[in-house]
Amino acid sequence: MTQRSTYHHGNLRAELIRCGKDLLTTEGIHNLTLRAVARAAGVSHGAPRNQFPDLNSLLAAIAAEGFDELVSLREKALTRHKDAARRLKAILGTYIDFASENPDLFWLMYGPHVKERHLHEDLTVASQRSYALLERCVFDYLRSIDLPKACKPELVQCAWSAVHGMSMLFNNRPGPSSTVPTAMSFADWKEAVIKFTLTGLKSRASEIS
Repeated sequence: MTQRSTYHHGNLRAELIRCGKDLLTTEGIHNLTLRAVARAAGVSHGAPRNQFPDLNSLLAAIAAEGFDELVSLREKALTRHKDAARRLKAILGTYIDFASENPDLFWLMYGPHVKERHLHEDLTVASQRSYALLERCVFDYLRSIDLPKACKPELVQCAWSAVHGMSMLFNNRPGPSSTVPTAMSFADWKEAVIKFTLTGLKSRASEIS
């Protein structure tokens, strides 16, 4: 039995996404094509178009799976803690770690390569799940320090901006490596940004309340 004959309509899509993710990591975004993905999956060159009408649709599906993976990792990190502050630190740290460990996937999730992102429902839903998880943890933290009136979207956006900023800098796209500061190790930098974020949330929340 040939490799391509083992695929069914239901799992070819998942296999193409898996191969696309692998190629993204090993070959880079500019070498990721439907033809290359078909070759990696062991199917005919035209087969991917039965699942994805164009490359942009495949990229959106890969990005959506990236968000699903990020959410899964963050939820797993939350199970290790009960304290609201530790839970918030855990998902902030997981976000930064995910970006550093999956630079090409992270750049696809947030970069310019997926066109008309709003037209891809799976991607929209997956990214919203990730942000909603952050919102829940930020609000739980604010309630834990007796500042429930500060549970506003502004503070969620600020918390996300802090860790996303570091993630994009360490992700090092699109500039050269010389643009990344080296005054601190990655671990120290991450810890400092997370502490900065919680301190800033508390200070701003006190002003709002």
